[in-house]
Amino acid sequence: MERRVTHTVAGRTELMHGLRELGLWVADSDANFVWTHLPDGCVEPDLVRALGERGVLVRAGGALGREGSLRVTVGGEAENARFLAAMAELV
Repeated sequence: MERRVTHTVAGRTELMHGLRELGLWVADSDANFVWTHLPDGCVEPDLVRALGERGVLVRAGGALGREGSLRVTVGGEAENARFLAAMAELV
């Protein structure tokens, strides 16, 4: 379990740092996911669909009471890198 927690913390830190480098606001988190607000002009359903087309699944914030946001589960290195690359392309 300790190894899993260490892996999750490292992945979460990577996601938060990468999203902030893209200029996005990211909520502090102690969980296995992060919340990020989308930039003005970014249409949440369109972004979720475009991410899905790139093999990246996220939870739309609107469905969870936080419209204009994404809930992103911490994945492995490759998954996190694919998500961040897709976000860099799309936002």
